[in-house]
Amino acid sequence: MAVGAALLLALAADRRCVSITRSLPRANQREEPAILGNPASFPPLSPPASPFVAHTSPKPLANELSNLNEELIIQAERWGQIDPASAAAWAVTLPSDSTRCEVLTTVSALWAQSDPASAASSVLDLPPGPDREAAVEAIAVTWARSQPAVAAQWVEGRSISGPPPALVERLLLTWAESDPLAAVEWSLHLPDDLARDVATRSLCNAIHQRYPALALELAETTADDEARQALIATW
Repeated sequence: MAVGAALLLALAADRRCVSITRSLPRANQREEPAILGNPASFPPLSPPASPFVAHTSPKPLANELSNLNEELIIQAERWGQIDPASAAAWAVTLPSDSTRCEVLTTVSALWAQSDPASAASSVLDLPPGPDREAAVEAIAVTWARSQPAVAAQWVEGRSISGPPPALVERLLLTWAESDPLAAVEWSLHLPDDLARDVATRSLCNAIHQRYPALALELAETTADDEARQALIATW
């Protein structure tokens, strides 16, 4: 009887070992990584009802929001390289803040690399405001790297009152990297206003070492007397 009882105990112990062993993952069994889906299929992002419930200090919350914003921009870059049109449509649905503007700018620049004409046409459907202006600037500057004259024509024709000074400045500086003489020629046809003066100063500073006589001639076209004298005095 003692032997039989000992055998039963041994069998019971073996069964427990087998049960435990089966429940453990195999040594060579790998867990399949989660597949990152299309950002359009993600549930909408929304802040917690009371963000300070989880944090007694605003600093951890600020860090979490910063990480979330960085992740959105990373996703936008990845998606924009594959399907910029869909990425742009998704960017518009984000909450209206600085992150949406940055995401939209990133996607617009990527779209302009592959199909600037479509990007330029689509961005004009956005409502007027900072997001639209930032996206327009991103498209124009990116477009100017491959087709500066076409980009300049688009910029010049999209606004009756004239393009913003910052946009003209960035466009001309980008154009001057590949064809400074053409950039100067286009700048001479701009209306005599603040945008032209700002662009002229930046363009002169960009070309004066390589084309000093041309830069001086261009500087003389600056409408503001004090700005013109200050510009020339810096060389």
